[in-house]
Amino acid sequence: MSATARWLEASDEVCAAALAGLPSCWAARLRALLDAHSPRDAVLLLLDRRNDAALMARMSRQTPVTLPGQWRSSLQNMRPHAIEERLGRAGVEVWLRDHPLYPKALVNDPEPPLVLFARGDAQSLDQRCVAIVGTRRATAYGRNIAKQLGADLTDAGIGVVSGLAIGIDGAAHDGVLAAGGHPVGVVGSGLNVVYPRRHTALWSRVGSEGLLLSEAGLGMAPEP
Repeated sequence: MSATARWLEASDEVCAAALAGLPSCWAARLRALLDAHSPRDAVLLLLDRRNDAALMARMSRQTPVTLPGQWRSSLQNMRPHAIEERLGRAGVEVWLRDHPLYPKALVNDPEPPLVLFARGDAQSLDQRCVAIVGTRRATAYGRNIAKQLGADLTDAGIGVVSGLAIGIDGAAHDGVLAAGGHPVGVVGSGLNVVYPRRHTALWSRVGSEGLLLSEAGLGMAPEP
């Protein structure tokens, strides 16, 4: 079966996961692919080299001219069923903008994420939430305050959204979990790429007791 035939049978969710996992396909480039096309149509366009010039015209000037060819080669080597199985093993769902669980708070955003990867309890988004973000070089005092604030907000019935970074972010989520809350972690890497590595246990707990969200496809490192 040809690559085109394989992708014709794939769901939009699987196609979106494939696109988000392409080399250097960060959020702005993914948006350029999906602003005017469904995920499946975008994959089919990439598979035809005759579309390269039109695709490059929608990208930033810094985009390497060889990138469409690299993406095409990657897509030709991918198997949609393998991507679906990989998502299942990782416990990750793909939410497009029309997905019933897509965050309501993002619907009216001027540039909402076109694809979200989610792992955990989607009901964590139903609570009223505040974001806590701060320095990675926090003092012990700052970390203690962030942890206490996370716990206090949880006790008040308010959810906490943070980035799971070292320092204030991680401390706030530690406090939420200690108080029995359901934190929401929004991260910059694929949900199977823990960053920073020292937060492996924290990621696991947030993904099982709360919700992890990312725009990055599986296997993607944080955007530099």
